[in-house]
Amino acid sequence: MSRRVIAFDRLIIFVIGLCLVVIGAGLVVWWSGNLDSISSPFHAHAVHALDQRSWWSWATGGAGLVLVFGGLRWMIAHVNSNRVKSLSINGSSPKGRLKVDTDAVLDAAASVFKSNIGVRSVRGRTVRDRGQLVAVLDATMEPTANISEIGKAADAVAGDLQTALGRDDIHCRINLSVASHGKSLSRVD
Repeated sequence: MSRRVIAFDRLIIFVIGLCLVVIGAGLVVWWSGNLDSISSPFHAHAVHALDQRSWWSWATGGAGLVLVFGGLRWMIAHVNSNRVKSLSINGSSPKGRLKVDTDAVLDAAASVFKSNIGVRSVRGRTVRDRGQLVAVLDATMEPTANISEIGKAADAVAGDLQTALGRDDIHCRINLSVASHGKSLSRVD
């Protein structure tokens, strides 16, 4: 799935969950007998006749609570994070696991990449994207930077990341963006 589809799915799920919470809360208000205090532009005599039955208040209250908790659970289930904070690395065994803090490794890689002339800022994170581990570096470069030098540095950092994490199943993605306003670059003579 594309990111737009995922974003749309989350928006729709949020709206549906919010509607379920509102409907459930309305049923709880109806069950509690406070519906008359809310002004309403419509009158439903047939529905109001159900209100006179002894089981109706318990049924609507129970249904309301189920809908409220179901809606909240549905919304919470769709708010997940795809970030990966730590990974098991080579050398792990049933006797113990070796784990690496991915944020620390990516901070170091970002620092190395930022040391290149023309790179203004770098942020890193590790995510699970479509079932694969991806180390992502988001870098902003100066408009006057040498793109071929930045590309070579990006390749070197990607190789170092894979070596540092010690895993063959991790991929590296470096997103380069160009700053809208340039800063003066330090001059090397």
